[in-house]
Amino acid sequence: MQKISLEQLDMGEKLVLARPVLLGSGVKGFNSGVEVNERVARKLIELGFTEVWVRGENEPQSGVIEGCDDELTQTEKFLAIKQNIATSLADIMTEKDPEREMLRVRSMSRTNIKLEKGSLTKLDPARPPAEMKLLKQFSEAIISVSKLEQFLKDCRDLIDGPFSPLRIDKVSVNLNDNRIESSYLFNHMANCGIYFLATIARYNADLKARGAVCSDAKFGPGIDHNKRKNMLFFFSDEEIASGALGAFMHDIGYLHDGMPDILFKQGAISPEEHSILKKHVEVSMNVVQHHIFFANRPLAKHVIENHHERINKKGYPKQRSNLHVFSQILGMIDCFDSMTQDRPWRKKFSRAKVLEWMYDNSEQKAEADGSIHEPMFDRELVRCFERVLMLYENGEVVDLYHAKTATPVFRCRVKSQNPGRPDRPVVELTCCHADPARNVEGKIINLLNMPDLYMGESSDFRKEPIV
Repeated sequence: MQKISLEQLDMGEKLVLARPVLLGSGVKGFNSGVEVNERVARKLIELGFTEVWVRGENEPQSGVIEGCDDELTQTEKFLAIKQNIATSLADIMTEKDPEREMLRVRSMSRTNIKLEKGSLTKLDPARPPAEMKLLKQFSEAIISVSKLEQFLKDCRDLIDGPFSPLRIDKVSVNLNDNRIESSYLFNHMANCGIYFLATIARYNADLKARGAVCSDAKFGPGIDHNKRKNMLFFFSDEEIASGALGAFMHDIGYLHDGMPDILFKQGAISPEEHSILKKHVEVSMNVVQHHIFFANRPLAKHVIENHHERINKKGYPKQRSNLHVFSQILGMIDCFDSMTQDRPWRKKFSRAKVLEWMYDNSEQKAEADGSIHEPMFDRELVRCFERVLMLYENGEVVDLYHAKTATPVFRCRVKSQNPGRPDRPVVELTCCHADPARNVEGKIINLLNMPDLYMGESSDFRKEPIV
């Protein structure tokens, strides 16, 4: 199995889809096992896809869950869950046209207060009460409370299901998918929310193993309040559900105040446009902070407001460093998912390289000039994410690059995983790009012992270091 550019497909080789291609709500896609012929490839290109997961016609499907009637792999099950969540998010957030609702709310107001264009980009605690009332009416008009209730139930089902304490040790999440630009935003938010839940579940399990007490008991009569600061607490299901709600909806601001025109434009984004896009945090907060559903869910609002902040004070919009664990986790996951996807203004980085970059930026380093480079991410949280992440599946074909070369050195097939190091599996070489005459087929390499080699996709355009 491998992910390959549709432009590079060799129609002389019998290939079938290794994963289903989902086109969105109410639109039927292509199931796994469908032959990738010229008609299918042409249709996918027309729809905006650039690459696709394929395997040989006689190549067995790897990672199939035993006892599952529909023979889904763990990855396919999570991708199906992700697709349902992305569809629900789109349903919740785009049921009504925001501009029309803003006009309707304004016309209903009996005051002279008006919300001018761009007013959503300003977080103003001193807004007049009448203006806050308008914001509340607007947010509740465009985001359905009943649909949010159902969505929160879906979050709890994940917490009680695959991300429960009894099952988290067996979970490896791979949400690398086929994605088209028109569905990027909701797929991104769905990916971040699922990765967030898996990472929190892993973090919680580690806390419990260290003797932590549930946070519900933090202020209970059985706790010695003088010793509380030195005690470990794991998060309750309701805290996790509240944080997950914020994680799944963290980029809602991109849907308003003219941002979609910039977000999905083709070509480079100017510094001025980038500054506008960074205002999506304030827009998101203005949409949710006055909404009745978020009134008693401060953790949801916290992760939305702080998912671009970093512990080294280099984030935005307020350069905070004292961040809740939930906000720190969403911040690093948001980086991972966005950097491993193509955007109109830049090409993606390989999955392994982004994880390596996150690891590198989770430790303090001394620069050549003597200055100290403070970490962006917490090392323990990066490790928790790493332990629930499946970067490359067993059987997947990928290229190996050397740290000093910009072109692939070997092609290999993933044989097995090294627990806790998804970027360093055991692989079997299939050919040598650097020297085609060299016979390396069948040679086994444990990448834990080869630090100068890193993995990349054949359609990965970005080989230079991440800066």
